[in-house]
Amino acid sequence: MRAALGAGIALWCVLGSPVVAQTEPLLPALEEPPVPTPEPVPVQSAVLKISGYAVLTLRSPVGGIEQRVQRALERFEYAVQTAAEPRIDVQVSGNDKGAFLLVNSRGILDVTVQDAADNATTRALPLAKLWASRLRAVVNRPEVLKALFMFSGLPERLAYANSEYGRGESAVPDRGRFTTDGTRITDTDGQNRVIFWEQRTPQPPPTIYLLNRFRQFVPYIRL
Repeated sequence: MRAALGAGIALWCVLGSPVVAQTEPLLPALEEPPVPTPEPVPVQSAVLKISGYAVLTLRSPVGGIEQRVQRALERFEYAVQTAAEPRIDVQVSGNDKGAFLLVNSRGILDVTVQDAADNATTRALPLAKLWASRLRAVVNRPEVLKALFMFSGLPERLAYANSEYGRGESAVPDRGRFTTDGTRITDTDGQNRVIFWEQRTPQPPPTIYLLNRFRQFVPYIRL
């Protein structure tokens, strides 16, 4: 009997306690927090327009686009105002790593590799050539050329007969009503100009006229 009891104890020790031998319950798997999806960076854009025609669009996620367009427009207008004749020559210089858009040999816009990337390409020079082609197509339109050079070389203000005159907003058609006796004035730029009028009375006349480069009459209204 002792032998049987000893064998039972030994078997119990080998197999282990019924309580200890039970399988411990598995813990539920920890759920990993969802990885947030990065929000797309908004891309800003601004359009350079000449006489109402869209020429090019600058795009960038870092901002400053409107300022670049404004600077390009100011440089373009300066190139037009200082032109020796009513003509606009559009050219490109540079290479694939950086190029310049030129108007009458004056740089108006630098075209960078980043500009190329923002326009789904890798080279700056082809993009600059594309923009130059669009600008050339716009400024070669006769009505655009006339509008751009309407006030070219004309002062914003001038003095005549002890009165100051301010330039009007647009040229007026010649219907044979303008006359002159050859009276000349010297404007603020030192240019000697013949003035025209519709009527000389009262003096000084309420409006006088100067001819622009297209032989259009530009009004100056007494202030």
